[in-house]
Amino acid sequence: MLQSIRDKATGWIAYIIVGLISIPFLFWGIQSYLGAGGKRLVAEVNGEEISIEEFQRALQQQQQQLREMFGGKVPAGLIEGPEIKQSVLDNLIRTEVLRQYSQKAGFRVSDAAIVEAIKNIPIFQENGQFNAKKYALILAQQRMDKAAFEHQIRLEEQINQLPRMLTATDFLTAPDKQYYLSLKDQLREFDYIALLSEQFKANIQLTDAEIADYYQTHQDRFMTPERVKASYLILDESELAKSVSISDEELHRFYEQSLDMYRTPEARKVRRILIKVPETANEQEKEALKKKAEDIRTRLNAGEAFDTLAQSVSDDQLSAKQGGTLGWVQKGDFDPAFDAVVFSLPLGTPSEVFEDAQGYEIVEVTELRESEVKPFDAVRAQLERDLRQRKAEKILVEDSEQLLTLTYENPDSLEPAADALGLEIQTTDWFTRGEGAGVAANAAFRDAAFQGQVKNEGQNSDVIELEPGKQLVLRVTEVAAAAPRPLDDVQDEIRAILVEQRAREQATTQGEALLQRLHEAQKSLAESAQEEGLEILSGKVKRNDANLPKEALDKLFKLRHPTASSRMLTGFGLSDGSYWLVELKQVETPEITAEQLGGEAQAIQALADSYARRLLDAVYQVLVQRAEIKLYRESIE
Repeated sequence: MLQSIRDKATGWIAYIIVGLISIPFLFWGIQSYLGAGGKRLVAEVNGEEISIEEFQRALQQQQQQLREMFGGKVPAGLIEGPEIKQSVLDNLIRTEVLRQYSQKAGFRVSDAAIVEAIKNIPIFQENGQFNAKKYALILAQQRMDKAAFEHQIRLEEQINQLPRMLTATDFLTAPDKQYYLSLKDQLREFDYIALLSEQFKANIQLTDAEIADYYQTHQDRFMTPERVKASYLILDESELAKSVSISDEELHRFYEQSLDMYRTPEARKVRRILIKVPETANEQEKEALKKKAEDIRTRLNAGEAFDTLAQSVSDDQLSAKQGGTLGWVQKGDFDPAFDAVVFSLPLGTPSEVFEDAQGYEIVEVTELRESEVKPFDAVRAQLERDLRQRKAEKILVEDSEQLLTLTYENPDSLEPAADALGLEIQTTDWFTRGEGAGVAANAAFRDAAFQGQVKNEGQNSDVIELEPGKQLVLRVTEVAAAAPRPLDDVQDEIRAILVEQRAREQATTQGEALLQRLHEAQKSLAESAQEEGLEILSGKVKRNDANLPKEALDKLFKLRHPTASSRMLTGFGLSDGSYWLVELKQVETPEITAEQLGGEAQAIQALADSYARRLLDAVYQVLVQRAEIKLYRESIE
């Protein structure tokens, strides 16, 4: 057909065809045909764009959190369904709205606050203390730039100022607190009859036809899940490390480059006499304190013992008890001014008076431990491990790039990549989206296998990082569609479902009929229970009573108070299939004393936090209503 059009597309016919084709370009541009129509967006908030890349990053983070929460076994549909995508989009819009508000309101975050926030992130700490090397390493592993990460922290801190401000300025009055605590400690006395679904199951009879009919009507509930088999190539850094060859020359060169790692720094045993200078001291007071320190130095010159003087005059009470001894110190342990004196001072000679961050100091070095480097032979094994690891990391990066290229250029085969990289194509047994064995036990592996083009068209997946140092590409080789399980295999399940269903219906029917008779006869629940031969139970509970189902408590505490002329008699079903008939007899609301008010700080704070969250949500809703928000739902569907 195309050849026929070509043959006839001459003269005025050709001009017409070209004219028709050119019309769409006037409206959408050639980029629409080349797939380069500009940045893809998921939303715009007051003109600020939220890109598809931002959305995908946030979605991946949310999916990873779900995997960790469920131990890798995420319920079907939860990790890929429209609900999670909508939730991620809502959160991105919320963040952008609050960012714009906080910026317009003039909220700012100091550099010192950013540093403190980063130091308090547990993943960057060792033994409860911030570790700069660990911070740099983790960012490098995540391929994140420090400046970009710190900008993100600044943004989060800036946005968080609004909820902090609302929490700090919101408060509860004393009457509010007393009213809340009186409701919290309220007692409700009641009688009840619980008709349990279990009581009705023994008399329920089912026919084979009823079971077969339920099976036909609800066949989607009795399906075997879709299953696949996959082939894959894996790059394992630990395996690569085993194949790395290392010469003695390389080891010695690596040793020379790594000397600082095996160097014991110079250390000096130091004692001090400190004359502290208060922060509020004026120049005259500082001069007096300096004169005091110089007088002490004169006494040392006259022959008085350093340790005796330290015990009597030093303001460092902890070291003074030890004759001024600080112990072994290394460069960087103290103030730079302190280091400059200590590490240039001859052994056994008291220093002149000098000033540092704490005040006026006199120090003396009593012992010296020279810097030492561990010999090559002592650290050879460690050197070899580290160098082997480093070379394996480099090979992994190079092989990973080649794996990506070859599996992309040959989307329907793993063999070219396997041949080029010397890898074995491995296979899995059957696995589902929610469960698998071996490498398929990894949720990221299963997620990749069930992606559209990978599962449906047999194309190679992207490079997947199973864990640090392990990367792979897979392709699905077999697909077994979801199918109904045979009736013989599920009839016991169906029988149990129908028996439970009928038992619940009978409990509700009998309970509602009994409630109707009670209202008509104007009898108490206790009287009716005796006539009907049912067990009557009584209770006196608070809202947090652990002896009743929370669902029943919630319903009980929503009932209106009974009066002398109007009793409170009702019935309700619970999610466990039981039906309760309840007569509320009495409500006791306590008076709250000042002592009780002071002892309930935690409960009151929880209520205040709840109010603050509601206030923040209300502020956010107003901001959203005022904002101009454009959604591009086609980008996430």
